[in-house]
Amino acid sequence: MRGKINNTFHNYLKKPWLKAFICFLGVLFIIFIWWLSSYLINNSVYPGPGKVFSVFFALFIESKTWLAIGESLLRLIISFMISFAIGGLLGILSGYFEAVRLFLKPLVVLLKTIPTAAVILLLIVLLKPNYTLIIVPFLVMFPIIYESFVTGIKEIPLDIINALKVDGGDKKSNSLIRVIIPQASPYILLAMVETLGLGLKSSVMAEILVGSSRSNGIGIAIREAYAYGYTDILLAWALYAIALIGIVDIALYFLQRHFNKDHY
Repeated sequence: MRGKINNTFHNYLKKPWLKAFICFLGVLFIIFIWWLSSYLINNSVYPGPGKVFSVFFALFIESKTWLAIGESLLRLIISFMISFAIGGLLGILSGYFEAVRLFLKPLVVLLKTIPTAAVILLLIVLLKPNYTLIIVPFLVMFPIIYESFVTGIKEIPLDIINALKVDGGDKKSNSLIRVIIPQASPYILLAMVETLGLGLKSSVMAEILVGSSRSNGIGIAIREAYAYGYTDILLAWALYAIALIGIVDIALYFLQRHFNKDHY
């Protein structure tokens, strides 16, 4: 009886509207905890959601807000394109050739484990701010994209690989584009979902630490708000970063679902 109830509840949870509603309840719970903590602390340094959302919507109609968001997104897109091109190329080579994968493994492990803040501080000393703001997200996104290509190629069913070998096309560019990449695409799309969110977070972190007056961006606006002690503006800009990451994740989620329906 209990198993039947659990199966019924599990099937009921598969409905998209119910999933969205439960997520919405989770968001409301976070806002409630935020309001409750700000009420208990009762300190102007820690504003509640009401004041922060008021500032959020006030910033929405200012042109400088969209300029900052646009510059942050532009740098993120440039970093992502570079990461995807280099990570995809090296990932394909590593998927085909074990020697290449072993040779690149120390570099990938290093990039995955090195503290991002330490890299940012080092690049601030060595490079111009604009270069640092592009390189930092690249270093975060590259290992994930690289490994998605490697895993995607390694997980291709053996019968497909054998069929390509029989036709003599397992390493030809035509079979790579028409067979290998589409078969590996679920892993690649999943990596895109992960990397864009992490890339934007690392980009904002880099902007905060670089704090260049000659550049614009969400992190730079957060740094300015912190410098002047405007925590309500600081949190409002943080909400913009969260909203952007959420929009990107949702868009890629529906893209992945659409792709899976067409190919499976």
